[in-house]
Amino acid sequence: MDVYVDFTQNWFNHPDEKVRTQLVEKLKENLLEIYKNDLDNKINRLRNLKLTGIFKIDKFGNEWSECIRCYEDGRFISTVVLCGAIAEKITCDLIEEANIHINNSKMTREQKEGFFSLTQKERINLLADFKILSHEVAGKLQQIRDKRNDYIHPEKKKPINSETDSKNMLNLLESILKKLYELVPESGQLTNINQPLKLNREKVE
Repeated sequence: MDVYVDFTQNWFNHPDEKVRTQLVEKLKENLLEIYKNDLDNKINRLRNLKLTGIFKIDKFGNEWSECIRCYEDGRFISTVVLCGAIAEKITCDLIEEANIHINNSKMTREQKEGFFSLTQKERINLLADFKILSHEVAGKLQQIRDKRNDYIHPEKKKPINSETDSKNMLNLLESILKKLYELVPESGQLTNINQPLKLNREKVE
């Protein structure tokens, strides 16, 4: 039997301010100790990740950082699920900003509303059909969707390896973010950190 007990809310609400301060300081010490005890594991996880690491993206930077922190902390299932959630946000973002024409008439955002209620698989296929996504990126988004579903809708007999899956998901998501949202120097060469950047979105033929 797993038992979870958490007294921290009682500490924060202790009626004696002096005792409350002491308890919070004790909590800080405990959290630092937990972090220090896991530090070597964190370093090893990051070392084994094999990501590009250095790139600047136009959107989803905070979400991407959160994915990395989840993985660094060993929260592999959280990493998988979060990657899946970001992938869904990406498809909705692309639909919202895309110039989609039906019968030579550009669709308004209101007319696109029905697209947002589609399943992720349907949204990916829609974006590929309209050539907003390449087949390569669409395939990677489908891989993320499929793996996320393994965790959200688990099958008892299907084996999973959350650490390996989380690494694979991060690699897929990094590749997608770079294809769709990477910012690069306008001159084509990085010379200083403050130079103008432009969106380097791939062209879909």
